[in-house]
Amino acid sequence: MPGFVPPNPMTNRSISRLLGAVAFLLVAGGPLAAQEAGAATYRLKANDSIALNVFQEAELQTQVRLTVAGEASFPLIGTVRLAGLTLKEAEELLTKLYDADYLVSPKLSINLMNAADQQITVMGAVNNPGVVGIPADATLDLVSAISSAGGLAAHADATKIELKRDEKNIVYALSDLQKKGALQVVLQHGDRIHVPVSPFANKTVTVVGQVLRPGAVNFPVGGGLDVATAIGVAGGLSDIADADRITVKRGSKVYSTELSSGVQPGDVISVPKSRFVGKTVTISGQIARPGPVNFPLDGRLSVLEAVAMAGGVARLGNRRKITVTRRTGGKEQTWRIDLEDMSGGKVEPLYLAPGDTIFVPERRF
Repeated sequence: MPGFVPPNPMTNRSISRLLGAVAFLLVAGGPLAAQEAGAATYRLKANDSIALNVFQEAELQTQVRLTVAGEASFPLIGTVRLAGLTLKEAEELLTKLYDADYLVSPKLSINLMNAADQQITVMGAVNNPGVVGIPADATLDLVSAISSAGGLAAHADATKIELKRDEKNIVYALSDLQKKGALQVVLQHGDRIHVPVSPFANKTVTVVGQVLRPGAVNFPVGGGLDVATAIGVAGGLSDIADADRITVKRGSKVYSTELSSGVQPGDVISVPKSRFVGKTVTISGQIARPGPVNFPLDGRLSVLEAVAMAGGVARLGNRRKITVTRRTGGKEQTWRIDLEDMSGGKVEPLYLAPGDTIFVPERRF
């Protein structure tokens, strides 16, 4: 018949290849292939189910589940670790393995058939340790994971929270993650969070001496305890305490200390009684209330203050010829005081010692 062209065998072969390629693409577009956005970033993990399709190699097609170790076994090439790889990275790895010894320019695809449940573990000093699930269509950060585990226990060390991922350990301080604008740590399947017990948990210092409630004082789990705070927890200083002579015993050594000084677990804070308790000076002569005057607990008592505490100089007293006498080691020392000059700032104040005597003479007109 004029114009008749017999079938071209090569054309039929090309059509056959084209149909095969279409079939391959249809198979490759498995149940989750439409989720391209998620598949591009999804990383394989233990217990995921995947399907391997190799173009024009039907005997190599297989569906496997990754082991707990994140491995899967395939025809010819054997066991391959895929955990942590994206689907594209897994395809590139298998292509390289098949191309090395078994196939010429293989074309293959890997499809995620079923994603295993994603979860992380929170252990240590939290109120409800255990497994925490990652939402299927959301992310889970470290702070939220700790909250899901019931929050930190009272004895937790919030400054050294460990995130264990594969072979890496990263330490975070919870306070840093809770700051406004802080970059949150997004967790991955299999992550392990460990919250350590504070090194200060169940540690104490002891406060003895002139405080209202002497005894053991618990150390804050975050550390950072000073003398003033420990004394405050012990009820505060008594009325006869000497705040200037507080000591701290650490091991076998005793140190003088300030209220602002830090302490360590096991320290013993001693608050002594003021050495001026019951100490007096005596005022006689032309004074409103002659007799003993009690020393302040801090030991600072000037002549002007002592005279004022005794009611002041009497009407007939001579303010310019007051004498102060001090006996030390069998020796006597005497000062002549002009209260007018001293009160006016013309001379330095004279501070008294326990046992001093003050005499205010009578004026002579």
